[in-house]
Amino acid sequence: MGTVRRMILWDIDGTLISSGSITQRAFDLAVASAVGREPGEHGVSFGRKTDPQIALEILTALAVSAEEARGQLPAVMQALEREMVAAAAVRRERLRERLADIAAGGTGDIPDLASGSVAPGATGSSPSRAAR
Repeated sequence: MGTVRRMILWDIDGTLISSGSITQRAFDLAVASAVGREPGEHGVSFGRKTDPQIALEILTALAVSAEEARGQLPAVMQALEREMVAAAAVRRERLRERLADIAAGGTGDIPDLASGSVAPGATGSSPSRAAR
């Protein structure tokens, strides 16, 4: 039996997969579940915020009063948890597809494996690609 090789990847900056639209959709579905209407184009930025902060901002964008928003927050967070579990399956599949393409020598760029930590003068090729 052959040796099993494993690889652990940390996608700290979202370069292997982008989940922005998946995450936004999960929040939108969670808010809609709690308040009974789609949030539409709310324009809330998700960066550097906790999930409750994001949810409250979306509710505020829907003209929900601060008191009502705080009251709806537990329902939104519970719905968000359900939606994020479903979204995780989508993200896993996207990552599987991306890694399969890389492992098969896909023609796509792989700058994301360097994740911005490229030495001056580097060619942009990963060591595994250069060896091929």
